[in-house]
Amino acid sequence: MPHKRTITGILIVILFPSILTFFYFFQLADQSSLLQQMVYGIGKTIQFTLPLWWVAWVLRKKIKFKFKLTWGWVMGLGILFAVLEYGLMTSLLNSELISSEILFDLKAKIQVKIAGMGIKSVSAYIILGTFYSLIHSLLEEYYWRWFVYGQLRESLKPLWANLISSTGFMLHHIIVLAVFFGWSNPLTYLLSLGVGIGGVFWAWQYEKNQSLWAPWISHMLVDAGIFWVGYTLIF
Repeated sequence: MPHKRTITGILIVILFPSILTFFYFFQLADQSSLLQQMVYGIGKTIQFTLPLWWVAWVLRKKIKFKFKLTWGWVMGLGILFAVLEYGLMTSLLNSELISSEILFDLKAKIQVKIAGMGIKSVSAYIILGTFYSLIHSLLEEYYWRWFVYGQLRESLKPLWANLISSTGFMLHHIIVLAVFFGWSNPLTYLLSLGVGIGGVFWAWQYEKNQSLWAPWISHMLVDAGIFWVGYTLIF
């Protein structure tokens, strides 16, 4: 079993994004865009420095990143996975599972949320999408795969480390999707399951290549696809 301090750190890291997401999407929904951006920025800064602080100051370990670039079949599967994810997203949007009323409501909710982030033009949306696709996806991979999966992997078998870290990765996405689709809508949980599967796949890539490159590139392409779908809905 992992050390108590390791377990505590993992629990904090797993729960913090869900707490931040709930607070940001629900508690601050009616607040000014400036306040929303400030809280979001501070919250994200805390989130992505937590693992480094915990490893260096609590666990007293040396921080080491596995970032060897290996172009092989694992990387290729990651790119294929991203393409399939995009195909599934677009197919779902055009299927009978999502009515025109749901799409109209989804578009309105997305517009409200990005307005709260200060996004009021196509160029601003592109900058936001680029940041999330390139930078935020890397930060999430370091957060969930390097720290959560990596710490669990030191004491657990790969399967259990993978399932636990991927479940944690999925949790805060349930809240995000509930904002746009509703808590009672099966799509919230169907799409969340897709996020969980993504987490499982990226943790598997990390285990196979012992590097953040493969899961980051796949994650980056998936996020780019999500923002492209958002662009087609809004603009």
